[in-house]
Amino acid sequence: MKRVSIIGKGKGEPAPAPGGGVNTFFAHKAPVQVQAKKKKLLFSLPVEVTEKLTDVYYELKKARKNIDKSDIVALALTTLLEDFKTKKEHSVLYKYSSR
Repeated sequence: MKRVSIIGKGKGEPAPAPGGGVNTFFAHKAPVQVQAKKKKLLFSLPVEVTEKLTDVYYELKKARKNIDKSDIVALALTTLLEDFKTKKEHSVLYKYSSR
């Protein structure tokens, strides 16, 4: 019969399950983090748009706002798509695509 290791056993805490190691020991303390699922995509953007995105990103960073360029693009796309969903042919996207 194998002995259960008591290495890392804190005051009043049970020893880890046999064969479970560190992950079993710390499993009850690990905070559950739910992150939004993300998918990597590759887009080509005009140089002017990328420069404006970079300018906005650095302006927000200077104001100590914690945001990524990907978050800015996702917010812009979400706003544009919601505008299209509600306004249809009067939306910015519809007007731009009819050029």
